[in-house]
Amino acid sequence: MLRALILVPTRELAEQVLQSARAYGRHVRGVTAAAVYGGVGMEPQTRALRHGADIVVATPGRLLDHMERGHVDFSRLEVLVLDEADRMLDMGFAPDVRRILAALPEQRQTMLFSATCRLKWMRWRAGRSTATPRSRSAGALRPPRGSST
Repeated sequence: MLRALILVPTRELAEQVLQSARAYGRHVRGVTAAAVYGGVGMEPQTRALRHGADIVVATPGRLLDHMERGHVDFSRLEVLVLDEADRMLDMGFAPDVRRILAALPEQRQTMLFSATCRLKWMRWRAGRSTATPRSRSAGALRPPRGSST
């Protein structure tokens, strides 16, 4: 049963995130994860979706392919993660992401992550797509004291 969807811009990142999800979840009995991205056959992905992967890491285009074929059930989705959200939009995935968002349950937690995005943009984006946006930051948000940058 699909409970968490992680959208990423590239298949390389999808594989990386999948490996992390499996590593973090290996001690949790019964939690399964699958990656869905283009450039490979759909059949193994279809089997993983039909068998009810709990966590799906996907690129927008291939996820839409599976959605159009009826391979995805979002009815129990609890969490949506947009990883490298700004990069996905820069790569032209905005229409695909909007179509995916329209198919998801309204009641869900949505998280946007980016290593390079400006905090102001993230707050604006979150405010447009979530009911109660909150932000958290890691690392420096401004240059260190004494820096000329």
